Amino acid sequence: MVTVDMSNTNWINIGIWTLSLSPIWGALVWGIWQGVIRPALIPRNDINIAVGRLMARDDGQGFEIACLEEHAAWYRSECFEQGRWRRVRKEIMRREREHGATFRRVLR
Repeated sequence: MVTVDMSNTNWINIGIWTLSLSPIWGALVWGIWQGVIRPALIPRNDINIAVGRLMARDDGQGFEIACLEEHAAWYRSECFEQGRWRRVRKEIMRREREHGATFRRVLR
């Protein structure tokens, strides 16, 4: 009868799985950092300045420009810029809703 020491095999399997999945988890963590956490760390004053510049410069077209910039950042795979423009767009939406505007076609 042959006995196999399963404790070493179990640790080897855990090591192989950890090494195999680490790039996937690393990419996920990096994407969350770049697209969610880092844009949330931008000071609100900077977002308000960007919104003010858009609203003053483009005669009410600030929302469309923010949407286009957010989409362009997504297209270029710039997660941080996409998150920054998302915050600008949401602030514009908040200001416009105070004046009675509706955004039915915007999902997020």
